[in-house]
Amino acid sequence: MYRIGDFARLCGVSIKTLRYYDEIGLLKPGEVDRFTRYRYYTDDQQAMLQRILGLKELGFTLEQIQLLLPGDLTRGQLIDLLKERQHSIQRLQQQIADQEEQIKQWLQQLQENEQMPDDGLLVVTVRKQRETKMKKEQIIKKEGFIVVGLTYHGKNENHEIPHLWDQFDQVAGRIQSPLGGAYGICAPVEADGSFDYLAGFPVASKADVPEGMVAWEVPAQTYVVFEANGIPDIGATYSLIVNEWMPKSGYQPAHTPDFEYYPPEFDAQKREKDTLFIYFPIEKA
Repeated sequence: MYRIGDFARLCGVSIKTLRYYDEIGLLKPGEVDRFTRYRYYTDDQQAMLQRILGLKELGFTLEQIQLLLPGDLTRGQLIDLLKERQHSIQRLQQQIADQEEQIKQWLQQLQENEQMPDDGLLVVTVRKQRETKMKKEQIIKKEGFIVVGLTYHGKNENHEIPHLWDQFDQVAGRIQSPLGGAYGICAPVEADGSFDYLAGFPVASKADVPEGMVAWEVPAQTYVVFEANGIPDIGATYSLIVNEWMPKSGYQPAHTPDFEYYPPEFDAQKREKDTLFIYFPIEKA
């Protein structure tokens, strides 16, 4: 067995990291001396730690890793989690490619002309990105999943949903072992225009729902998925799906919830421009 300092050096991590993993229950020592409280680790835990570090390198949060390690997820939940991480990586790659292309155009203009470029090039670049947005949709089949959070019922006439998210942000830490990311789930609209909406985190099961919160089960469904460029773009993205994409697609809306998906890297402080995803349920027309 290894004392914590030796184990840290062997695995290439800090003692502080091992202590933190112990505190959150991610990697407990193999043994703790009852008198000295020294932590000791085993050879088998080297492989466990390397798996944790590998998953971190792939961008998974520590909360997600806690669920991935013991195998608490169903096969479908694991597939969805991996696909969502894959989509996030692809989105980041596309953003970097778009930024590189924009910089290349600005450099070319600067090298060909002595004067500073005007904002017209930037406007054209943004417009082209918007025009190609419809080409970036994905049609996916997603397994059923569970979300725990706070709900609202109404027509959002006075911007109640943003207020709901503010309330959820205050209590989100009470949810046990969220899978990562957040969901804004909208149940089908009723005849009077009202609807139920849930702001919450995905979880592996309905156990331990915090007091004052509810758990919704979203059924397995086929979705068309579009990116939205920040929260102000949500309405325009729904309009694009329903009014432009749907009539030409061969699909029709399915009578199941649609939702916004906010990936783990979504920055609430930059909610006006950070990318999120709109999942709209569809079926063959």
